[in-house]
Amino acid sequence: MNKIIICFCILAICSFSASAQKLGYYREVSGNINYINQKATGDEINMKLSGWTVDFRGGYSLLGSLFFQDTERKFFIGDHLGAGFGVGYINGFADDIKYALELSIEYGLKAAYSVDDDLEVGVKLLYHGNYFTNMGDGLGFGSKPAIMPSVRFKNIMGTVGFGKGLISTDGRQSDGSFFRAEGRLIFGDAGDGDTHTAIFLRAESITGKEHEEFKKQTATQISFGFCIM
Repeated sequence: MNKIIICFCILAICSFSASAQKLGYYREVSGNINYINQKATGDEINMKLSGWTVDFRGGYSLLGSLFFQDTERKFFIGDHLGAGFGVGYINGFADDIKYALELSIEYGLKAAYSVDDDLEVGVKLLYHGNYFTNMGDGLGFGSKPAIMPSVRFKNIMGTVGFGKGLISTDGRQSDGSFFRAEGRLIFGDAGDGDTHTAIFLRAESITGKEHEEFKKQTATQISFGFCIM
């Protein structure tokens, strides 16, 4: 846990010292409120976990900040590193402890192109995972990897993501498919290359393939948040 906190703090410090980029590809720090619903069904198993978490996440591009510091450049390419932590309350664990710890990690590649001040496009190749535990039971899901194209027109930004997914319920893990949709409202003049704040709404779904004990595993996460990008 201490390592995760230290990693997040380093990301946050690096983020504020880096140049800003409208799609948040240079750096981004966010606070999120998440609703989670995860199900696993089988011949003799019917598990359901649901609840709420609050988390903080940071994302950064080391190579992008080193080689693409000039925000006036039209093209950007770099790595993606991210981490986060949070707490929540989840129903459905086998024991009576409903308070949960949330950990997340992200890594991948990303690129963006500015057509003009009003229009930008970008894409990420992203591996990421979210894990929730009460120090006994646990659930998790993520992408491995997913393609996530984004478009910003003036102050509105939209992202979709699709690809391979991973889901785990009580230690039973299976591959599957991943989907994400996100809308973002950026405050201020989003085309000026400075640091901006934004609010967003994000929905993610993961459907796992048949497991030897489960016929199906599904997870849904809906997030509302505030970010600095």
